[in-house]
Amino acid sequence: MFHKSRHRVVRASGQIGICTIITIAGCGDGDSSAPPTESEAQNSITRGPEGLSFNQGWRVDQHVRVARDVDADGKVDLVGFGNDGVWLMANQGNSFAAPTMVVAGLGNNQGFNNTNSIRTLADVNGDGRPDLVVFGPSSVQVSLKNPGAGYGAPSVWSTDYSAPAWNFTQHVLAVADVDADGKADIVGMDDWGVYVSRSLGTSFEPKRLWLHDFNNGSGWTVGQYPRLVIDINNDGRADVVGFGSAGVWASLSTGTSFALKQMVSQNFGSNDGWQVGPHLRVFANVDGDRYPDIVGIGVAGIFVAHGGPGGVFGEMALVDRTPRLATALAEGHCRLLAINRSAFLNLVKHSRRFAASLLAAVSARARYAASR
Repeated sequence: MFHKSRHRVVRASGQIGICTIITIAGCGDGDSSAPPTESEAQNSITRGPEGLSFNQGWRVDQHVRVARDVDADGKVDLVGFGNDGVWLMANQGNSFAAPTMVVAGLGNNQGFNNTNSIRTLADVNGDGRPDLVVFGPSSVQVSLKNPGAGYGAPSVWSTDYSAPAWNFTQHVLAVADVDADGKADIVGMDDWGVYVSRSLGTSFEPKRLWLHDFNNGSGWTVGQYPRLVIDINNDGRADVVGFGSAGVWASLSTGTSFALKQMVSQNFGSNDGWQVGPHLRVFANVDGDRYPDIVGIGVAGIFVAHGGPGGVFGEMALVDRTPRLATALAEGHCRLLAINRSAFLNLVKHSRRFAASLLAAVSARARYAASR
C-alpha cells in the first residue's frame, strides 16, 4: 500500500536562466498522522494480459521495454525488443491487447543485445509516429511505423556509428530533433566531440562535427558525467546538456551547430556529491511552463531546479559606462527587466551566484567571438 507522507520543503537559490531549487525531504515513518483516505479507483490496480513480463522470459538486463504512443491516438502503448523480434501491446483504452510481433528482427537472436546495441524509438521521418531505431554493431537500422498497424522491415540508415570506433559503454548516442524540422537526428559524443547526422526522412546524412566538447578526451566520461540531448530553451531544437563537476553545462543548438557550452546551473555537479550510481538526475517539466526542469533525487531528498527564460545583455555598458556595442532583437514575445547601474552593482556585490553566472555568460560570449 502506498501512503502519502508529509514533506519538509526548503528553498534555496539556483540557476537555469533564473530558477529555484526545492529540497523535499520525506519524513517517512516519523509522521504519525494517518494517511488521507484513498478512493477505490486510486487504490485499485487493473491487471491486463500477461505479456513482456518476467514470467514470459523478459529480463531487464537482456531486453528493452518502452512505453510510447506508437499510433498517435493519444494513448501510450507498450513496445518490447525481445529475443525473437519486436513485440507490441496496443493500448485499448482500459487495458493492453495481447502482445503481437510487429518486426521479426532486431531481437537478441538476431545479434542485437543490451551489450552491443542501443534499441529505442524516435520519429525519424516526421509523420508523428515513433519508429524503431537500433544502433547495432555494424550499422544503424530503422523500422518505420506503418500508417496502419505494424512496422516496416528494418533497413540500414547509417554506418557511421559502428563498432569498434563507437563503443556503447564509453560513448553517448541519442536520437533527437536538433534542427526543428520534425525529424529526429542522431547525436553522438565520442572521444573527440559531438557529431550529428541529420535525418533525411529515408536515411541519416553522413556525420558531421558540431562541437568539439563534451567528449571523453576532455574528461567527460560515461561513468562520471551524464550527458543528455534535450531542448532546454523551448525553441524546438534539442541541445546538449552535461552534468559536470561544478554544475550543469549546456550547448544550445543553432540548427547547424552547437554553440559553445555555458553553465546553466551551479548545482547537481559531482563536487556537490552527485554521482552516477547512487543518484538520479533527469529533465522533466514539473511546473507546466513548457520548459524542462532539472529533477535530482539525492541522498537528502528531491531537488528541483526550474528552467525557463533567462539571460542578460548590456552589462558591460553598466560596468564601464560606455555605449553598448550591439543591439538585441527579440525573436518572439518576451518580458524584459531593465535595471540601472546602482541596482546592477548591488546584485554583483551581494549575490555570488549572480556574479558567477554573469562571469560565465561574459566568458562564453568572448570565447564565441574568438572562435568566429
